[in-house]
Amino acid sequence: MNMGCNASKPQSRAGGDDGYLLAQEEGGGRSHKDMMKVDPNVREAAAQINRQPVPPSQQHPNGGKNQTFNRAKDRVDAIAQSKRIATKDLSLRYAYFSQRGFYPDDPFKPNQDSYCVHEATSQITHNGVVRMDSLFGVFDGHGKDGHGCAQFARTNLPIQVKSALQKARAKQEGQIELNRDQIHNAILRAHVETNRQLHKNPQIDDSLSGTTAISVYFHGRKNRITIANVGDSRAVLGSTKGPPSHVQNGGPHRSSSRSMLKAQPLSRDQTPYRKDERVRIRATGARILSLDQLEGLEPINDISESGEEDLNLGEELDEEGDPPRVWAPNGDYPGTAFTRSIGDAMAEELGVFAEPEMLSR
Repeated sequence: MNMGCNASKPQSRAGGDDGYLLAQEEGGGRSHKDMMKVDPNVREAAAQINRQPVPPSQQHPNGGKNQTFNRAKDRVDAIAQSKRIATKDLSLRYAYFSQRGFYPDDPFKPNQDSYCVHEATSQITHNGVVRMDSLFGVFDGHGKDGHGCAQFARTNLPIQVKSALQKARAKQEGQIELNRDQIHNAILRAHVETNRQLHKNPQIDDSLSGTTAISVYFHGRKNRITIANVGDSRAVLGSTKGPPSHVQNGGPHRSSSRSMLKAQPLSRDQTPYRKDERVRIRATGARILSLDQLEGLEPINDISESGEEDLNLGEELDEEGDPPRVWAPNGDYPGTAFTRSIGDAMAEELGVFAEPEMLSR
């Protein structure tokens, strides 16, 4: 599941810098690297698959229209073309793409990725000028009811964010905009409340299921963004800056080459690979072991006390595919490869909570 945003100031279109924001889930679905449009090659690959007959094992038990449910095209949820939001001070363009993974043993498994787009989370009127804030989110569910957890967070987290911001503004006297700490506190309360309501929902069993949550909140007269991260989905900022200016025809000139596009992480995965998260989780009495360590196939090394540095995911890879996981002190559960999530009620007792890490810029 990928969601891309392109933000720029109208007055900076001539020779200015653009910012691209990509929120990406690391899951079973196909990743889409272009932030603003669906790759024609993806469409053609889907078309070729759809021209093939459906094997009996992949036909929907209800038959009819759902017979092609497992074909590539039918697993895709994508916007036809990017959409633009224009305000007085900012031009914002966004798109999204999600493709459910192919599971031969479970061909009708629901897509556990979800997303939210709220072009006007809230609005503030000041001196006759209306300014609208926007919220974008990506959610990666996991576990048996992971799709329900992701959809619950998609629906309820924006509601809680809006409510918390309104309550914070209601306490202000003459102050039009909230400061960074006030925004962070409101978003923190929204995540915690969403998590609490998910635990109480009788329709979703979140004891061993949950979802990540990565969101970007565009706000304020200074066009700031606040990223809130729970789990191991990621937000990445890509900025385009032309090569050094040079004089041409008597004036400065900047090349329009795209070779200067640079990616910058706006979030850090919350997993046992991080030393600070390992220390926090172990303080609850939990164990952190890989599956091979749990089964006695590998020796148990206490990397929290050995001084080993964090593994920088994205720069280094777990080539064995056996990441460290969170386990109860006297049981082989929950086995989460992340240290924060919305849901996962059993893991919450071991420090896997829904409090986000946030960054404003």
